Amino acid sequence: MRFFLIYTFLFGLFFSCKEASLIDGSKTGFKWIDEPNAIYYLDRDQSNNTFIVQILAEDNITPIKNATITFGGDPSIIMFNNPVISSDNNGLAVAEFTVLDTTSSLTLSVSTPLNNAVLSKTIEVLSSSKSIILPRYNASTYAKEQYNQTNDVLSVFVGDKYKNPSANIEVKYEVIEGDAMLRGQKTITTFTNRDGYTDAFQYFTGVERSIIRASTIDGNSTDFEINSIHPISLTSVSLEKGEMKLEWENIPEGVNFEILRRNDIDYTYDTLRFEGESTTEFIDENLNNGVKYAYRLDLVLGGGEEGRLEGELTEEIRYGNYIYLGYRITDMIYDDTRNLIYACNGNTHEVIITDLDGDEIKYLYVGGAPNRLMLTENKLYVALKTGGAIAIIDLETYAIDKIDVYEDVGDYEIMDIEVLPKHNMAYLVCGERSKLFKLDLNTKEVSELYNPRTSTEIISDNTDRIYFSAWIDGKYYTVVYNEEDKTYTQYGERVSISSVCFSPSYQYIYSTSLLSKNNLGLEEIQSFGEMESIYSKFPGAFSDDENYLYLIERRSINRFNLNTLQLEQHEDRYYGVQKMYVLKDQSEFIVLMNNAEIHRIKNPFL
Repeated sequence: MRFFLIYTFLFGLFFSCKEASLIDGSKTGFKWIDEPNAIYYLDRDQSNNTFIVQILAEDNITPIKNATITFGGDPSIIMFNNPVISSDNNGLAVAEFTVLDTTSSLTLSVSTPLNNAVLSKTIEVLSSSKSIILPRYNASTYAKEQYNQTNDVLSVFVGDKYKNPSANIEVKYEVIEGDAMLRGQKTITTFTNRDGYTDAFQYFTGVERSIIRASTIDGNSTDFEINSIHPISLTSVSLEKGEMKLEWENIPEGVNFEILRRNDIDYTYDTLRFEGESTTEFIDENLNNGVKYAYRLDLVLGGGEEGRLEGELTEEIRYGNYIYLGYRITDMIYDDTRNLIYACNGNTHEVIITDLDGDEIKYLYVGGAPNRLMLTENKLYVALKTGGAIAIIDLETYAIDKIDVYEDVGDYEIMDIEVLPKHNMAYLVCGERSKLFKLDLNTKEVSELYNPRTSTEIISDNTDRIYFSAWIDGKYYTVVYNEEDKTYTQYGERVSISSVCFSPSYQYIYSTSLLSKNNLGLEEIQSFGEMESIYSKFPGAFSDDENYLYLIERRSINRFNLNTLQLEQHEDRYYGVQKMYVLKDQSEFIVLMNNAEIHRIKNPFL
């Protein structure tokens, strides 16, 4: 929401207008055609005066017709002949009114419901007995675009309705930073001289939509918009591990600054350094790997607390083990043979291939909103959710081949893919209320494999079997399909095929907080159901030696010893984790977070 403050002084009256944008982001607004600038010059019995507004579209040109506009005000002061009017073809609405009391203050309101929001304006009309406040420099904004100008100050004139100066009148300046007053306010009191002018007042701020409100003891007030200043082009450069260099352009003369920093664990800003105006860089040391930091540069007047501004300029950066891949990363695979990460971006329709440091990144356009990945020895299989096809990427040449399955699966979205290289068969889960299809990679023939509703995820144990969940008689059961003998085996509802991973030798299977032996009896070893997760399921990964199962939930990393069946826990914050891998030496975890980011998190148990 953006507010525009317009201040007009006419015939000793002050009108204040505020525009509220629609919640859908458009900027449809009111325009005053005929402001009621003569209300307080009317006799009590004079009637049939008009108040006209116009409602325009975002371009401020196109009128909006047939909009219901409501006029309002204190019924003891003003009476409208018809307070609810529809705008005509020119977007105009004309209200006739009668003034009942010319000695009291009055606020007129105009509003209209539009696009599920209420667009409104108010006019505050002050009594003719009150003083008026005018800007000394004949400007409605307190401009600070040039910092060394002598007129970089605010001074106001106070007088009566005939613009006669009022001497020795107390004027209070209130600095209100931010349109919702979230930053607090600073108040300074001064007095007018015999010519009705106040002393000059100077103020800097880094907060957008800030104002200085000048008010007198009789209740009159005027708002002046402050054009915010802030250091620009705050940039970051990664140095050695554990260091970050911040750079910015020079700050206006006479303005000091303070550098503050917070991370994504405690979200509290701490002061790093207080500096003078000549410095344009700072090196932050001793940063932790895999933690997101935000830096803030606060301007400070006069080097003390009295001049401190609540304004800020932030730059979100990550140090070290973090790669931003873009919004809507739907799947990620870590290839420990090539030491590469594969990810699919459903927003840009690309498969992304990167090393662990993010130094070399390839973007392969495959189209069709890639949704899930399946890795074999030399190929990467991609389920194209909306493309009616699968993509096959050769990992030696990065050549892309596609197999169109639209005629067989129709409008069903392809949710997941699994491949049994031994049989050269691919298995596709299609649709939210899912059906399971089988694709012969040799003949390109597609057949329906399983008709009852299945889970949107499937997995194989690299032999002849694929695993999926099926909705049978009102419950989910685990189903194992054997491609060798074309048989199905149904198990109880203890294991759900969701967030599934196998141990390297496939003797253990972890799925949705449940660890089991993969002996086709799915013998339960341990349930982690008491743990929390943002998705009500938390990713897991087995160590290469199969001694440990690592789990990440919102508030901790956990290590489960598969030999002693003991669980260790390291508390920290890991929100938005979707998938994880552990390196062979167990030194780090490769983690997909927030549908956008690949993190390398140091193993806290080593």
